Amino acid sequence: MAYQDDVARPTRSVLEAQVGATRMEYMLQEKGLQAHPDKTSIIVCGSESFKKLVDKDLARNALMFGKF
Repeated sequence: MAYQDDVARPTRSVLEAQVGATRMEYMLQEKGLQAHPDKTSIIVCGSESFKKLVDKDLARNALMFGKF
């Protein structure tokens, strides 16, 4: 259903991450599966300046996976 590359897909922006999360959510719905809110997360890696930029972007636009 999903390869490791789909689950741990690196992105360069919060928008790209949202697109990936939306695609994954659709795939789960098609298969009759659900993601668990307590076990679903994002990992931000990169320079300190990049992480600060991502934090600001996430404060303005929350990254959603389905309803959470």
